[in-house]
Amino acid sequence: MAVSLIPKKKRQRRAGFNFAAAGKNKKGILSFLILVLVFVLYGATLFYEGILNGNITDIDNRVKVLNEDRDEDKENAVIRFDAKLDKLGLILDNHIYSSALFGYLETITHTKVQFTNFNFTARDGGVRLTGLTESYETFGEQMVALKQKDAINNLVVSDVRLKKTGQVEFVISFEVDKSLYNL
Repeated sequence: MAVSLIPKKKRQRRAGFNFAAAGKNKKGILSFLILVLVFVLYGATLFYEGILNGNITDIDNRVKVLNEDRDEDKENAVIRFDAKLDKLGLILDNHIYSSALFGYLETITHTKVQFTNFNFTARDGGVRLTGLTESYETFGEQMVALKQKDAINNLVVSDVRLKKTGQVEFVISFEVDKSLYNL
């Protein structure tokens, strides 16, 4: 055998991916693809986090601008006004509408009876009236009219007397239903 001093050319390997060998190592390829997928997802997450941080910064800047434009005195005035409205609403809900009671009494008062004094106590619905009429007959008709009404309870007649003018003066007391004055 002859020995040559001239070096032989080495076979150069081709650079590239050997698909034939890769087909035999499916677990290695799957692991590599999973690794690549993890890096892609991590990069996407970092990118999305950057977008969200930018949005947060924009919102913080808008809030800062809005806070600079705020007028705290006006805000406090609105809050106080709202509290007053709530109190007013409570007062109005419990308000006594005695005008409805006047209208009711007007509808049941005899045309020849005149009430000269009126006293109303909302706490118990008590009414005390002093009246004048031309005769005992109209006085009796007025009492019957009052007795027949369901909204009037505990009718008491007192101080019935004939005046020198010929008129009958009387005092009546009764209680009225809350529906007449607490609407």
